Amino acid sequence: MRRRERLALLAALAWLTGCATSSLDLAPPAPNVPWTPPTSSAGAILAGKPAAASAPKSDGYVLPANTTAVGDLAPSADLEKSHPYTLAELIDVAQSHDPSTRAAWESARDAALATGIAKTAYLPSLSASVVGAYQTGNNNLTVSGTHGSLNGSAQGVISALSLQWLLFDFGERDANVSAAEQLSVIANIGFTAAHQQLIYRVALA
Repeated sequence: MRRRERLALLAALAWLTGCATSSLDLAPPAPNVPWTPPTSSAGAILAGKPAAASAPKSDGYVLPANTTAVGDLAPSADLEKSHPYTLAELIDVAQSHDPSTRAAWESARDAALATGIAKTAYLPSLSASVVGAYQTGNNNLTVSGTHGSLNGSAQGVISALSLQWLLFDFGERDANVSAAEQLSVIANIGFTAAHQQLIYRVALA
């Protein structure tokens, strides 16, 4: 039974630690792969996992057009190549090696992990504690002119295992998860913006 209990405890711990990493799919899949966000019918970016595989993939680091947004972005200027490499090749090299895109990708992954951590609030909390003690004593006694000593020692270990599970919190966990998902969207937008800025710099170089 003890072996089964240990295996069950290890399995539970492995399941709990995997909750955060399960939300990594909220972030872009790689530092040089465009992020394809889920959108509403109007083009607004929604929180959640990337668009389904059947959805059209992004050809570049361009955010979807939002028809409800005020104003339109000015189209980027077309620059002629002035280098043996084409502009697309230069951009690809820059995106693969520039530290700003790597940092933006890591930030997006951190935000996705934070979403997974926020979701762990729905799970039970398991805590264990162990307290050990050791005591020795030495008493000298004199009875009717006779001297003697009394030696003693005691030791003990107390272990405790507690399980807590919050069932009702009046929407606090839902709000925290929703806020974390929105922060993940912001980080993904920052990831796209980092690539847009890099493309702009390469195009002007």
